Amino acid sequence: MGYSKLSNELNDILNEFYPNNSQPGVLFILHDGEKIISNHSIGKPCLEKNYIFSLETKFNIASVSKQFTAIAVLLLEKRGELSLGDTIQKWFPENSNSNISNITLEQLLSHSSGIPDLRDRNNLNFAITATDIESYSYIFSLEKLKYIPGQGYEYQNPTYQLFYTIIERASGIRFCDFMKNEIFDRLNMLDTHYFDKDVEIYNCANAYTYREDLNSFQLHQYGSELFFATKADGGIYTTARDFITWKDSLQNGYLRDLYIKAIQPRVLVDDMPHKNTMYGLGWFIESNPYVGEKVCHYGDNGGFQIYEATLKNRLSYLIFSNRNDKNRDMIVDQIDKKIASCLL
Repeated sequence: MGYSKLSNELNDILNEFYPNNSQPGVLFILHDGEKIISNHSIGKPCLEKNYIFSLETKFNIASVSKQFTAIAVLLLEKRGELSLGDTIQKWFPENSNSNISNITLEQLLSHSSGIPDLRDRNNLNFAITATDIESYSYIFSLEKLKYIPGQGYEYQNPTYQLFYTIIERASGIRFCDFMKNEIFDRLNMLDTHYFDKDVEIYNCANAYTYREDLNSFQLHQYGSELFFATKADGGIYTTARDFITWKDSLQNGYLRDLYIKAIQPRVLVDDMPHKNTMYGLGWFIESNPYVGEKVCHYGDNGGFQIYEATLKNRLSYLIFSNRNDKNRDMIVDQIDKKIASCLL
């Protein structure tokens, strides 16, 4: 079976999950490592406006942003500005908490630091508006860790937020400037940037959640979602076109050596849909029963529901959705089964 028939059958799967073009929906891209072989969209980027999804529609990619942070750290390591073996104490010499002082950057990036997520969620204004620095500040007064660093796994956002400051201190420039100069602009990702509540985002999708009590979709993004404004763990807005450029650079371009290092399995993940899933630095490495080894990541922020995956044969796909009421694991499973039956 060729790509054309596979593309049509994958589109049919998505049409079943997103049957209504007048609601928030999804943009699906299938890419073979050289070109787009399927570009399928359903629904509306903004219920308030009458236009459709395109390769230039901006989405908040939420925790998929972590891979950008991880690559930035590896880029700084390659230049000799830091090391994965460096400790929190080295980059935060003002720290006086011995509980966290010897945690390494590698442990932070691989979610194996033992740091729990104890961010203040009781103060709603704080939780909605908090910056990276404000969000991670509790870490320096932790009375205990959840487990011995390097001897467990728990997915965390605050540990990635620490890299907002670490990257600034290692590079000598602002976090957003480093990411723009060294990654986004260098790869010609001109429609990619970090969320800033004071800057209007053009051609972007709004994010929605469905309220059964109101029988309607409600906006769910900055202003309602907690910690939406932080950057290093999940703040990137990008387009499908720019994200494909990013993936091309990781697989074939100037970031390839860093990518290969980032996707080396570091720690076993015990709460994923498939057994024997590992986490590297910014990516999950999955032993998938249908398609074999798969490098992937999930993203959830407000109503944005994101997924990206790359298979061993360089085939990759993106699911960019602006609603959070769909069973993403079921969608991904059906896509993987169909790819396996058609190509593998």
